[in-house]
Amino acid sequence: MKQPQKTNTLFDSKFFGLAILLGAALLVFTTSSVTRSQDTKLAATDIQNAYYDSYDYEKDGDYDEAIAALDPVYELYSDGYTVNLRLAWLNYLNKSYDESVDYYKAVIKTAPASLEAKIGCMLPLLAQQKYSDVEQLAYQVLSADDNNYLASLRLAYSLRMQGKYETAEKLVKEMLALFPTDVSFLTELALNKEAQEDYEAADSIFWSVLILDPNNTEAAAYFSYPVDEE
Repeated sequence: MKQPQKTNTLFDSKFFGLAILLGAALLVFTTSSVTRSQDTKLAATDIQNAYYDSYDYEKDGDYDEAIAALDPVYELYSDGYTVNLRLAWLNYLNKSYDESVDYYKAVIKTAPASLEAKIGCMLPLLAQQKYSDVEQLAYQVLSADDNNYLASLRLAYSLRMQGKYETAEKLVKEMLALFPTDVSFLTELALNKEAQEDYEAADSIFWSVLILDPNNTEAAAYFSYPVDEE
């Protein structure tokens, strides 16, 4: 009999990364404890260049330099929303998960209502397998934004990894009622069924996934056959 596997669903949304980059590009700073003197205003071009350098280093996969490029900005805006959000993202990419969480917490402290910060903070927590912390953040997001896609997906995953299968399945089915052909939620439902050793249901759902996404790696791993790599 096939044994259940706790296979990670892909959560590192390209959309999420792009949203952070666009937000940083706007250079919208929350009021800092540092008074903006005339010298600070004259440094606006340097601040802009620091962000541009950071983007370039990130594209090259040099996350250490991408972080270091923002040092002068952080010195001026240590409690700034945008710089902390960007540093949180870069430290996540750099697999410095504790630092990433700290920066996300700084963002949340600056803007307690920020959903993007709470959704982002789930990433390093997931990487550290801190599923109860992810669950807590996800419920905070959903209390403000019913049916938030990323919060719901990450919550379903975290619930499954904690063995809370019924709660996870209920959430997934609610989202599938809204997005019936969503591959990520269908995959999560199939993995949930597999974890409960309901292989007949898992088989059926994974076949549906393959109809929608023939190269789906989760379904391929379940059925143990290779997929075509483009």
